[in-house]
Amino acid sequence: MMIAQIRERFPQMALLFGFLLTILALVYRYGFPFQPRWIFTTLIGLGVLLLLVGLFQIYQLRRRSISHRALRYGANTLFVTILFLGIVGMLAFLTTRHHIRKDLTEKGLYSLAPQTVQLLKQLTRDIQITAFYKTGEEELTRQWLENYAYYSSRIHYRFVDPLEQPALAKQYGDVDYATIVVESGANQVKIDGNELSENKLTNAILKVTRTQSKTIYFLTGHGEHDVESEETAPDGYSLLAQGLRDENFTVKTLNFVETRGIPSDCAALIIAGARSDLLPFERDSLKAYLDRGGKLGVFLDPGAKSNLVSLLEQYPLEVGNNLILDVSGIGQLYGMGPQVVLVSKYENHPMFQEFDLTTYFPEACSVVKKESQSDSIEVQELFKSLPTTWAETDYDREPLEYNEGKDIQGPVSMAVSVTVQIDSVKRARLLVIGDSDFATNQHIQNAGNRDLALNLINWLAEQEDMITIRPKEIEDRRVTITADQSALILLISVFVIPLVTVVAGVVVYFKRRK
Repeated sequence: MMIAQIRERFPQMALLFGFLLTILALVYRYGFPFQPRWIFTTLIGLGVLLLLVGLFQIYQLRRRSISHRALRYGANTLFVTILFLGIVGMLAFLTTRHHIRKDLTEKGLYSLAPQTVQLLKQLTRDIQITAFYKTGEEELTRQWLENYAYYSSRIHYRFVDPLEQPALAKQYGDVDYATIVVESGANQVKIDGNELSENKLTNAILKVTRTQSKTIYFLTGHGEHDVESEETAPDGYSLLAQGLRDENFTVKTLNFVETRGIPSDCAALIIAGARSDLLPFERDSLKAYLDRGGKLGVFLDPGAKSNLVSLLEQYPLEVGNNLILDVSGIGQLYGMGPQVVLVSKYENHPMFQEFDLTTYFPEACSVVKKESQSDSIEVQELFKSLPTTWAETDYDREPLEYNEGKDIQGPVSMAVSVTVQIDSVKRARLLVIGDSDFATNQHIQNAGNRDLALNLINWLAEQEDMITIRPKEIEDRRVTITADQSALILLISVFVIPLVTVVAGVVVYFKRRK
């Protein structure tokens, strides 16, 4: 009796479960795009199989029963099935053209940065990405590329196994497994797929779509930090220089003794930690550079013996002869003393859009704005020290303590930007930071210092769309439990819950027998 009922209802059950599995597969495919594809394939395969089995069983029942009633029910079932398949087909058609994605992780671990999304939506050239992987080992990279292609129809990608397609691989020279080639037109950039990140992939797209590479010059000859130093040199700027190259800048040095004047291809000139005076003609060159719309960034240090300060103060800003201190003990986090200054809040400025990282400055002096006397000059303070700090004027003496009326109570401004409108087209930019050590090899990779340094120079060079992507960190959500708690969990899950289930089943059994 029961077997007969199951046989009678099997076609309807097969259609129902086939329908549910098909819908589940579509939801999984487009709602969770980063999950393994084999799960989608399994679900859709089972769903289609059940639909076919259900239709076949209805057909068999129709052949066995020639009654009008059976024929009517069979026709109804066939009509509903055809209608269902039509709806599924329409849904599949719509989902291929209209995508909806939602990243449910707390920190958006599977979402692209807003700067990357903006770049992708503004692409005007097609990007071809060829990823060389061994078949079956490309899934993680596929997820990355699918995410990029989701935001721009100009992103095209393919996967190539060099062993299976050696002729195609040979066109790209010597390529190994896990090599990604990003190209647009004649421009080409290779990425190590083993170290693939959003930062590297986005910067590769920037490089192949930029027709020109801007040049950043670093002044030398006055004790400045060396951009050509070894990465192990703590006072060097080589890591900053490499970061600029990664963002498609060309980095060069400038020595006024060797080259009179500032080259015409200079997008921005950086003076980082000058320790001696500039010669008169060097100061004149810098002033003339700004007057014709140049971009100058100056990273100072407390007590720097340089006449560069007097040149800077021709603009509405003032550099303090002081040292900002914080005796709250925060400097111990970085193995240093009270001279380390932390910054966690930034003013409303284009270089700080989407920037919320804490940065620190090993030794900094105050840089404050003064009221501008001209409508063509815009001056703005960029960030300040914490309220627990003060600017000490007698920092060479002990003990270091705040003296009211003499020292400056925090928060203390440490950076100022000046924009001078030269004419309707040209504008000069001046950026003054009260510390140069924050961008050295020793400190640039800590906290948000690297991103800050790159953002500052990007703004100077009028490259606000050049981005520095902050890596998203997975929050540690592990629960630490004691040995007793672990034993209790084991007891409940392995013994108590199964025992309760068995006892409940026995009780229900005897109640039904009574």
